[in-house]
This record gives sequence, C-alpha cells and structure tokens, in this order.
Amino acid sequence: MHSDSLDEKMKIIARKHFGVKTLRTKGNDDIDSYTVMVWEIKDALTEAYKAGKREAETSYRLVSSMKKLL
Repeated sequence: MHSDSLDEKMKIIARKHFGVKTLRTKGNDDIDSYTVMVWEIKDALTEAYKAGKREAETSYRLVSSMKKLL
C-alpha cells in the first residue's frame, strides 16, 4: 500500500470515529489531544484491520493471477 493511500485511509478513519480533522500535530496539547471512548477506539481499529485485510487479499489475488500467467 502506498504511504499516501495509507495516510488518506487513516485520516478517513480518524475523522469518522473521532471527529479528528487532521492528523498533523499543531504543537499545542489543547488542539492535539482528544477524548475518545473505548468503543470508538475498538470500532476504528476494527475498520483499520478490515481495510488492511482487504488490501492483503487483493494483493494476494493479483500475485496469484500473475503467477498463473507465467
């Protein structure tokens, strides 16, 4: 997975689950800190895990298809 794609996916998950507008640090604890609930963390981690699993499965199918051509 390309790092830009990973960064974008992390931003989407952070925005969706935590209301975070950016993952860039501002150097200010009041701006950079968030209060999140345990279930929000669990939901965000589950979504990230599933996204990674889908990416791996897609890559595996692609490599398997390419091997068949050789």
